[in-house]
Amino acid sequence: MNINLEQARLILGALDETIVIFSQEGEYLDILSAGLESESFKGLIGKNIKDIVSSGTANLFLSRINEALVKSEVIVFEYQVAGLLSVDSEKLMPSGVLHKKAKIIPFHNDGSDSFVAWIAYDFTEYRNLESKYQETAVEDPVTGIFNRRFFFKELNSFYQRFQRGSNIYSVIMLNLDHGEKLSDTYGMELTDGMMTNFVSLIKSALRSTDLFANTGDEDFLILLPDTPSNGAFHLAERVRTALENNVFELGGEQFTITASFGCSEVSEDDSSYDNVINRSEIALYQAKHNGGNCVKRLNYENWKK
Repeated sequence: MNINLEQARLILGALDETIVIFSQEGEYLDILSAGLESESFKGLIGKNIKDIVSSGTANLFLSRINEALVKSEVIVFEYQVAGLLSVDSEKLMPSGVLHKKAKIIPFHNDGSDSFVAWIAYDFTEYRNLESKYQETAVEDPVTGIFNRRFFFKELNSFYQRFQRGSNIYSVIMLNLDHGEKLSDTYGMELTDGMMTNFVSLIKSALRSTDLFANTGDEDFLILLPDTPSNGAFHLAERVRTALENNVFELGGEQFTITASFGCSEVSEDDSSYDNVINRSEIALYQAKHNGGNCVKRLNYENWKK
């Protein structure tokens, strides 16, 4: 937009928003605000972003300002900053973290320096609510199965009961073979759809008492109550075979996918609930090392050798 600073002030001043006008170099040229904080913020005029925030944050802001000016288009992005207890000409006082979404509008002026209008919206309350939801959620939003936090909470409960004399249980850890290649080739949206079908195939082989969780992009854990490791091994082998023989469709193409599996059972000699996870992970790495598309088992007696 070809406009000078005075014209920009007249246009932007009519908006009911706090707007910071930055030079291309990050200097505070003006701050327009209908709020009570306007006079306090005036002390920033003439300063540079680098004088106010950390070097990392300043470099991020400057890169976004330059991106808007080079592309001559509005840039929108989210960022975090320290909260403000007070603002004066010398120092900004931190108080917690604020989540912001910025809209950066570029202005070009013939024969003069370019500048941007930076409009920031407070997303803190929304992000806090989102964080609280994630803390209480038990399901992975993409696949609909249990998430990592819930799985490990339940695993710890199983371990505590086992220590008091409850029945044995086993854990299977599985990982898609060449999962990153699928994402790179077809994109996350299509891959998420395929992942839903992948999860449904595995769930069809499980009992209602088994716990199935997505603990990473292509990482999964299954907890099998009342099941020794030989039972876990045979279940993993059935799932591996079914997966290998299944035809998936993605982006108009048909193909097969495989996975690697590692399994282990809890032991009376375990010192922590995650020992069985460690053994399953080692077994999974052994399966990967063998070329993938196979099942490996590792119990306590072999783990300690």
